[in-house]
Amino acid sequence: MIAMCETSSAGPVLHPTGDEHRCVHNGPAHIAHVPRAIAAWDTRGLVKLVMDEASGRLLGAHVLAAEAGEVIQTTALAIACGRRYGLRVDELRQRLLPYLVQVEGLKLAAQTFAKDVAKLPCCAG
Repeated sequence: MIAMCETSSAGPVLHPTGDEHRCVHNGPAHIAHVPRAIAAWDTRGLVKLVMDEASGRLLGAHVLAAEAGEVIQTTALAIACGRRYGLRVDELRQRLLPYLVQVEGLKLAAQTFAKDVAKLPCCAG
């Protein structure tokens, strides 16, 4: 029997057309590093982000994990805030997210642009 994960996406999955943006895709943040996933004994999955290199804004995200629909809600809000107010991926790295929720995967994914989250101690995000 194969266990299933939820999947969700927001924003572009590939480079936007034209020269307006140069997208950077992070290495995926594995859900195995998210304390909520560890506590739930379901560490399957990943979060991958798409960032505009010029502005640092979050353009898109892909989530494959338990509760992916919950994670993508916050992610879609971050994308909208980037468009409207200029919220950048580096600001996501600095945000305090509620502890023991799957959305911490979003913050970990943002951190992968700057560091290897696999080398961080648990809960160091």
